[in-house]
Amino acid sequence: MGSLAFVRARHGFGLGMLRSQLLEQEGEDSLSPETRLVRFLQAQGIDTSKVSSESLDRGRQFMVSGGRRRALFLHISSRQYHDTIRVPTLLRQKATITGAETTTATTATTSTTASADGAAPASSEATTLRIPPADVPESRLFALIQRHRRMFVSWFEVSEGGSRDRVLHGVVGTVLRGQQHVVPEPWAPKGDGRFEAPRAELRFDVQGVELFWRNDELKPVPDSMTHFPDFEVILGREALQCGLISRSEHRHCVHILGTEFDLVQWDEPNPSDQGV
Repeated sequence: MGSLAFVRARHGFGLGMLRSQLLEQEGEDSLSPETRLVRFLQAQGIDTSKVSSESLDRGRQFMVSGGRRRALFLHISSRQYHDTIRVPTLLRQKATITGAETTTATTATTSTTASADGAAPASSEATTLRIPPADVPESRLFALIQRHRRMFVSWFEVSEGGSRDRVLHGVVGTVLRGQQHVVPEPWAPKGDGRFEAPRAELRFDVQGVELFWRNDELKPVPDSMTHFPDFEVILGREALQCGLISRSEHRHCVHILGTEFDLVQWDEPNPSDQGV
């Protein structure tokens, strides 16, 4: 159960982050990411004649900003039609076999330099855009959860409080990878297959094998908050999980799980906007 909860919390289901979606397919090496984006927009019936190269480049940079891959969504709106579609993976990588290992080289890179001994350059996009070693079988995982859902719920309903608390605390430790310490406490039942740790404000849904902070799913700390020296000094460089406290037009506030810290990020103000 801990492994299932870990994948549920850490893997972006439906976001195009599978290995097979990140590797370059045959015949795609001649297309740049910007060209792929233009073709995708045209396939949605969008007139791209007025789309500037700067806009396309911003979209490409957003998908790899902060040293991580990001999903890009397109919102299409008209009088009779409204829809939001995920943009396919534009930055794909070539897989090359070297001995028994598989390495990747990105097809759309910025200027990089390699060391004399052949080591991978630290600034290369291939280093930044690492791909997973194998596909996550998304549909099979959901089928597995659905198949054993009743068994999970039944066990938690009849198990003693101590055994149940140990299992749930072990699930929390697995999801947080032991990097964020949550003080053990009794978990209170809150309905069919739902349990809550009040002091930590954690909730666990047995039926979906999902861990929540308050009523929101766990998320990695935004890259825009982690690149500050103060963050690294206090919290280190590990990939930490957080829960959303509030988000408004110019303010983003999150809580770092297992710590007493909240992080608040404000947009950079427009110097020409004086509030008049």
